[in-house]
Amino acid sequence: MDSSLPADHPLPPLVFAVDDLDGAVAAFLENPRAYVIISSEGRTIDVAAVVRADDFASRAVASLNADASYRQMAVRTAILLARPQKG
Repeated sequence: MDSSLPADHPLPPLVFAVDDLDGAVAAFLENPRAYVIISSEGRTIDVAAVVRADDFASRAVASLNADASYRQMAVRTAILLARPQKG
């Protein structure tokens, strides 16, 4: 399943297109239901999809006992391990 948006497609509400890792982590943790994508050099990463796919990150984000820095580290690691999609 390709989750990339065409270049001429208007972004739906709650979509954050960011080009830096820290911005993506912050946007995702602020609203995990938003569609956060990292876009660079014609490749994209759907942050919510990679967090759901990563067992460690999904458990860290869902944990009520995890502090903010732990959640940030888990999401950041999931993004760094992800394979960007063309588009």
